[in-house]
Amino acid sequence: TDKIADLMAISDVLLSKSGSVSICEALYMDLPLLLDATGVPLYWERFNLEFIKNHGFGDVITSYNQVQKIITKYFSDKTYASKIKNNIIKLPKKKFGENIQKIVNSLLKK
Repeated sequence: TDKIADLMAISDVLLSKSGSVSICEALYMDLPLLLDATGVPLYWERFNLEFIKNHGFGDVITSYNQVQKIITKYFSDKTYASKIKNNIIKLPKKKFGENIQKIVNSLLKK
């Protein structure tokens, strides 16, 4: 679909693969993540799983049996959901659209 940003904007949480683009899009949308690690993660995506878990931006699912429990916890435990959301909001994010003019001017001066 070409409506990924729209779907993320109306979502409370994202259950996704551990690809870097998906994760970055979700973090920029301040969207908590549940990452699928039920199989063997790709070598270059292992960092993403640890990064999300270690920074409290969501959870990593290693068994399909965990999905219902984690989703239920997210929607029933407001403190838990709030903590994850606040961790993501506090993550410094560069806003390319706001900085492009400065970057172009800087390059043109060189």
